[in-house]
Amino acid sequence: MGMLIYIVVIVGMMYFFMIRPARKQQQQRQELMNSVAVGDKVVMISGLHGVVHAIDASLVTINCEGIFLEFERTSIARVLKDTAAEDSQACPEEEEAKEKEVETEVSEQESED
Repeated sequence: MGMLIYIVVIVGMMYFFMIRPARKQQQQRQELMNSVAVGDKVVMISGLHGVVHAIDASLVTINCEGIFLEFERTSIARVLKDTAAEDSQACPEEEEAKEKEVETEVSEQESED
């Protein structure tokens, strides 16, 4: 009876520490593959950066500065977000400092004229 409890506990621990996280990671990967759309900036497993030009059932055509390359859909490592929008939202203090610099330069040019 005591041995049966240990086996159940070990199987339960294996499920929560090994099987469940692997399924969750696989589900996230599948969601990434399904969410890729034409025009998305992507990074391939090989490190190649490009923009999705066309999507077939299992192939993705990537535009790399005018060169079109075909890859398996599963070779996409991640989808890049629009970094310009993130940068402007991430550091509002830097944006204010840049605006003040521009205002200072404009006022200096006006005073010289």
